[in-house]
Amino acid sequence: MLNRLDLRGVTGDLRRILPRPEVDGDGPVAAVREIIDAVRAGGDAALRELTQRFDGCDLPTARVDPAALAAALGSIDDDLRNALVVAHDNIRRYHETQRDEPRHFRNNGMTIDGWMAPVERAGLYVPGGRAIYPSTVLMTAVPARVAGVREIVLCVPPAADGSVPPTTLAAAAIAGVDEVYAVGGAQAIAAMAYGTDTIAPVDVIVGPGNVYVALAKREVAGVVGVPSAFAGPSEVVVIADETTDPDLAAIDVVVQAEHGPHGLAWLITTSVAVADAIDAAIGRAVAAAPRRADIEATLRDGGYVVVVESLARAVDVANAVAPEHLQLMCADPVALLPLVRHAGAIFCGPWSPAAMGDYAAGPSHVLPTNSTARFSSVLSLRDFQKEMHAVTFDRPSFDALAPHVIALADAEGLDAHAQSIRLRVAGARDQRATSAPVRPGVRPDIALMEGYHSPQLAVDVRLNTNESPEPPPAEFTALLADEITRVEWHRYPDRAARELRGALAKHYGVATEQVFAANGSNEVLLNMLLAYGGPGRRAAVFEPTYALHSHIARLAGTEVVEGERGHDFALDLDEVRRVIGTYRPEIVFLCSPNNPTAMVDPPEVVQTVLDLVAPYGGMVIVDEAYGQFAPSSAVSMVADDVPLVVTRTFSKTWSMAAARLGYLIGPSWVVDELDKVALPYHLDVVKQIAGTLALRFDAQMQARVASLVEERGRLETALRDLPVEVWPSGANFILFRPTAKDGAAVWNALLDHSVLVRDCSSWPRLDGCLRVTIGSRQEDDRFLAALKEILT
Repeated sequence: MLNRLDLRGVTGDLRRILPRPEVDGDGPVAAVREIIDAVRAGGDAALRELTQRFDGCDLPTARVDPAALAAALGSIDDDLRNALVVAHDNIRRYHETQRDEPRHFRNNGMTIDGWMAPVERAGLYVPGGRAIYPSTVLMTAVPARVAGVREIVLCVPPAADGSVPPTTLAAAAIAGVDEVYAVGGAQAIAAMAYGTDTIAPVDVIVGPGNVYVALAKREVAGVVGVPSAFAGPSEVVVIADETTDPDLAAIDVVVQAEHGPHGLAWLITTSVAVADAIDAAIGRAVAAAPRRADIEATLRDGGYVVVVESLARAVDVANAVAPEHLQLMCADPVALLPLVRHAGAIFCGPWSPAAMGDYAAGPSHVLPTNSTARFSSVLSLRDFQKEMHAVTFDRPSFDALAPHVIALADAEGLDAHAQSIRLRVAGARDQRATSAPVRPGVRPDIALMEGYHSPQLAVDVRLNTNESPEPPPAEFTALLADEITRVEWHRYPDRAARELRGALAKHYGVATEQVFAANGSNEVLLNMLLAYGGPGRRAAVFEPTYALHSHIARLAGTEVVEGERGHDFALDLDEVRRVIGTYRPEIVFLCSPNNPTAMVDPPEVVQTVLDLVAPYGGMVIVDEAYGQFAPSSAVSMVADDVPLVVTRTFSKTWSMAAARLGYLIGPSWVVDELDKVALPYHLDVVKQIAGTLALRFDAQMQARVASLVEERGRLETALRDLPVEVWPSGANFILFRPTAKDGAAVWNALLDHSVLVRDCSSWPRLDGCLRVTIGSRQEDDRFLAALKEILT
């Protein structure tokens, strides 16, 4: 029955390769425009003539008597009425969950109140002719009513005798439709868009239809609101494997094909035998179907069975088709969901046929067709609403933004815009001279920022902050306690931290003048930005990476420019060349191992970046907060003639997160400038003593690193046995993405098990990703057990 495509081994852009029916050629477009022009010019008279021409009936008026709706509801049998009521209630309950609460945003005196306001009048189109669609009445009218639309108008093609099916009218009565008109096709769309003496124009038009209806909606978009989806002929893609019942797959292919011509009905499988079995079952189903002619017409032009080498490739093909309905009828449909990018609605497993969604599941069955699922969505409340907002500034918040608005208006040559602000600034200045002082405004760019924080929650297993799972050796703790008893608390600490810097220099084989220490590596980085960044200068980062690099740069007034890492999160040198060549940043941040992806930048990569920035006087900062866990380090590349600094910390390897002690190794001329930037006595005496003592325990710390690396390997192996995507790690943490469930949901479920990991799903390109710190064996086992229970 189906046309056969074998795509095994085929490469290239699938959208160029795959066939699909032509639904918007010049002929239909010209015909639609002619109809629309006729209705605009002739109004009700044109509607009457077009209805007679296309529907074969002469109706003096298109308006259906409102009393006919109640009469139709009373005439249908109880089972059908109950079915309509159940479907109506499911659709209503689902769409009620989409209601947005009013939003209130306040930022240092500026407030923005936002809300969704419904349109006044919505036009619904429900197809007719080949079949009756009371379900479409519910699927369009109920969301409109829940959205708060005041007037709902329904257009439906009349039968040859001029009537509208009672079931359609009964559904309209249940859904609360206000006006029903017996008019169909492009002429109905034109009437609702432009209005006639009988039909008042609407604000939005929704609903599916044939190619002429869909094209007509495109033509009037802009005159009225029309969802961006092309709600045209029906489409389905069924993905099947060896576990699929051929008869079930066959009937679900046929289901959408029976809507009529120009649609799509595709079967995609990895097995020729499965393709043959389902194709034969389709033949049997079509032979027995009452609408055989319509089904055969669709299958002839738009029916395909596609053979591919894997289920992942099957999803690739489905994404290229971007179908209205996608059915995953395979052994593990949920595992394929993360791969789906373009589909109107997805139905998972043998008990979830698209027919359930067509009638009563809850979401609207008005879905994008003709590949518009690549950029549009199912009909929802948003299609009947528009967003409104009210902005209120007080004087301090106005003063904070005024210079920036004036600068932008001047740059665009819009003097009146700038004057609108300048006059108020001048008036406020005069008023302030005679009034009480007002609260000063925060720096405008700071006002727009959010702080950088990670959750600190009371849990049994905390694996979200990359701490060491063990405390320092007991001997270290005893020595530190003894040293503290001899501290001269009434004296300031050594401002230069000479003993600590000397111990670090000896540890790394560099000069003391090449070491700088501060309160955590974050303060080291802040001092670097204060010295070498600032207004008018740029820092480059490559996402996804440690968010604090950008945050600290912006705190120091430095412009941040962003590049992207490769698809595997490794540093893409072509992208590095583009960013550096385009922006010539004063500072380039590298994070190795990268946080949160744990990728390591080998020395040759760092050298390439150095070669790019050195000619114009740029600097490279390699953040090696987790460097001791990695196979390579950039520390050995540090020299006085190289614009490179490497930052590290005592928090991880040395089990001293509580001390907040960090340092850098770099050229002596960099350290000289940092000594100017650092505030007096910034590093307290306890930190200096703790760091100096810790370096005596290098052997014990290296043994701990080896133990954690071994545990990291065990945890990676265990994760790979679960339905998660895992990235290789050179750090004391692992990045992973659940494939069976949403990452944020898994994070919350782990929290319910008193296990805390880092939710990275809001970071650039890390949708659904989580990061787990390597803990003790007992902690890791607790995490794995909880994760396995959640995912399986």
